[in-house]
Amino acid sequence: MQLVFNFIYRKVMLSSIIRLFLQGYLNLAISLSESVKNFDPRPQSAYMTFALAALLIISPLVFWVYLYVKYRKLRKPSMKLMLESLYYKIEMYGKRWAVAHTSLGLYRRLLFAATVVFFRNNTVFQVSFTLCQSQLMLTWLTMQQPMFDRSNNLIMIINEFFLHFLTACILLFSQMVPSARQRYDYGTAYLVFVLVNIVFNLAAIVYSIVVEIKKKIRQKAELKEAKLRMERRIQRKLRERMHALAA
Repeated sequence: MQLVFNFIYRKVMLSSIIRLFLQGYLNLAISLSESVKNFDPRPQSAYMTFALAALLIISPLVFWVYLYVKYRKLRKPSMKLMLESLYYKIEMYGKRWAVAHTSLGLYRRLLFAATVVFFRNNTVFQVSFTLCQSQLMLTWLTMQQPMFDRSNNLIMIINEFFLHFLTACILLFSQMVPSARQRYDYGTAYLVFVLVNIVFNLAAIVYSIVVEIKKKIRQKAELKEAKLRMERRIQRKLRERMHALAA
């Protein structure tokens, strides 16, 4: 019993560590970019910077290679318990390349952090580079459709399109539009599009919850119907046997 507990505990701990790493990856990437920009040549600081750089650059590649090699085993409960945060809602049937989705997202955060830190005073470059990344991600999502169902793929594509459009609109708040009044008007329209995106995502969440509830109700009704059919079959067999014994 203790061995089973230790086995499950290790897997849950690894899953928690991976989840924390994914959530904090952007903060770590920004810290790395700041450390590289303001490089401290002292050995201890340099070693820490190199170690963090190696971790952030190599780990997404390791995740992708491991998931790609273990693709056929990812549906097992033990693998889900340990690594599901790396391939949550990813298609598990016939789309081996779909497991690269998380790693691509991590590298995108790393590039975003480097762009924000190293090109802090160059808005045009930041926007242009982010647009290139968004365009590549749109192409990836459209061609691969890595999510496990059509609705999730559609949500991902629409959200990426909103991000692409809103990123392009940031240029409207630069010196490309000299009038402060025009920038104010554009800002109002920008907030409307942001609100539309928020409402869309809330509607998608509500829709997924409703679909899941309907699925659970249908499964419960089917299970109840199956039990009733089984009880009727057993009662019918009992009646037939009683009639046979009476005859």
